[in-house]
Amino acid sequence: MKTCHSILVQGKKYNYEIMSHEDPEFGKLFHLKCESAGIDQDFDGEDLSTAIENLPQWILEFQAESASNKETRIIFRVKECEKAQIQQKALEKGFSSTSEFLRETAMSA
Repeated sequence: MKTCHSILVQGKKYNYEIMSHEDPEFGKLFHLKCESAGIDQDFDGEDLSTAIENLPQWILEFQAESASNKETRIIFRVKECEKAQIQQKALEKGFSSTSEFLRETAMSA
């Protein structure tokens, strides 16, 4: 049986699902899925209550990690002829995009 729930963390609503099922080796298990916390796994009954207790913290940690991995743009100006030279150098060095070339060049400097 699958049940849908939500939890309020810092004023924002996050959804999660719990589904119970029988495992031949471990008996009755509960599958907890919360995309906002990056969780999609089975728990036994005792561990499920602890997981739900920890869910707000896991959501906050997962959201912070996701935000830190989010890409952003850096915009700078170059002359048209410089742009063509940069693109040419990227191709010559085997990069699939100018952005990839510039990111690699800047990070290795």
